[in-house]
Amino acid sequence: MYVDRSGHFGILATLPISLVAGNIVCSSINLGKQLITNKFDVSEVNMWDVGATALSGTATGLRLALGAVVGGVVKGSIAVIGQLSVFNLLGY
Repeated sequence: MYVDRSGHFGILATLPISLVAGNIVCSSINLGKQLITNKFDVSEVNMWDVGATALSGTATGLRLALGAVVGGVVKGSIAVIGQLSVFNLLGY
């Protein structure tokens, strides 16, 4: 049986779990909020908003896994890129 005495594998295994957990939790909350607000009309759900929240949740998972500094930079970058993309789609 392999024993990781240095603990490096534990850190590596935590990263994908944190990314997926942050993604699922944040996008589920956003989707649930939209469904409740729109009286469970799925056609009224803004999937761009759910997707942006999923990316933000992934960055939050990264922040929790690696620390506040690296995750904060990535999350801020994703937020700016997301806003610019939405503005480009809307023609602003």
